[in-house]
Amino acid sequence: MDALKGVIYTACIAGIISCIVRTAAIGSSGKRLMRVIINMIVLISVIKPVLGADLSDTISGFNSFEYESDNELDSDFNRFYIASAQLSTRNELNKLLESKGIKCRSLIISCEIDEYNVIVIKKIEAETEEDKKEEAEKTIGELFPDAELMIRAEASDADKDVS
Repeated sequence: MDALKGVIYTACIAGIISCIVRTAAIGSSGKRLMRVIINMIVLISVIKPVLGADLSDTISGFNSFEYESDNELDSDFNRFYIASAQLSTRNELNKLLESKGIKCRSLIISCEIDEYNVIVIKKIEAETEEDKKEEAEKTIGELFPDAELMIRAEASDADKDVS
């Protein structure tokens, strides 16, 4: 009985839509083509519930990801996001420091993802010239107040020649 109701309902809806489309078609060749297409759609929509065929696409046993668990996949994504954040932060911080005349010989950014899935900068290690150490600490400290800072100073080339 449900199949019969489905056929009648589908036929009514398809008939209404076909009437609307036929009246909207312009030109005799357009109307002929639309009539053929609409008749095919009505025929398929009426036959489908009677046959009980499911025409939807199904893919069984296909898994596009070759991971054992969701945790492994999440871990890979997290590593990618952390590496991306570290790289972009290091590049932008280097640009900012260089614009202030501070040259860093090395700059290491350590990030983690917290319990709210937010990337947090935990630690920043930098090596700069002796005379620029305080300015580097101030600049980086203002930008990243929650991060642990380790600013090492290396004597400039002029200071090395004197000693």
